[in-house]
Amino acid sequence: MAAPIVKVCGVVDPAELALLAAAGASDAGVWWGVAGSARSLSVPQLQDLGQADAPIRRALVTFSSDAEGIALAAAALDADWIQLHAFQRPSVVDELRRRLDAAGRDRRIVKVLHLDAGVLLEGPFLGAYGCAGADGYLLDTVVGGRIGSTGIRADPAALERAVERLDRSFLVAGGLGADDAERFVGLAASEHWRGIDVDSSARNASGAFDATAVSALVAAWSPWAERRAVLA
Repeated sequence: MAAPIVKVCGVVDPAELALLAAAGASDAGVWWGVAGSARSLSVPQLQDLGQADAPIRRALVTFSSDAEGIALAAAALDADWIQLHAFQRPSVVDELRRRLDAAGRDRRIVKVLHLDAGVLLEGPFLGAYGCAGADGYLLDTVVGGRIGSTGIRADPAALERAVERLDRSFLVAGGLGADDAERFVGLAASEHWRGIDVDSSARNASGAFDATAVSALVAAWSPWAERRAVLA
């Protein structure tokens, strides 16, 4: 069976990118436009990562609603896809899609959807996001509106209910670790499931990426893949 996407977030330099690739991660999340985070990079830092020789896809992760700025940052990173991680409106997705298409670069747009106490906050806008050009979704669990690498554990039952409403590919985040794979076997059976997005579970106690932890994540989640891990 094809391996799922295992995306690890918060990469800050080429050495981390190489470590994740060697450990088997398929995608690396690079932050830009995430106010208050030491891991939110400048455009020159994005360029360094974009030029790094590592066999791993790069995703630009941002809270920004500036479509022009996002497109420029994605170009600097040479991103394969863009993760809109905040509460960006469908109009932002639409403008970003138009800018990406005009640039002639096939970059996917993944819109994060937030689950709070089992409620899919963006539920009323799913149709609008799809029409605007979102290629896929990422479901994350939040409490009280706090977003972005919260480590809040996802509830499998709530997620399974939420994904019944989705008509395109999705990833799942929310405090996931290697030990959680068995709990999410029902979710991973969905025809649209493509993989997971992690941060803290890929790090050691000091906060540095840990190759052994990343390899354990890949090994634990791979058996649940039923199709090639390509956002489509």
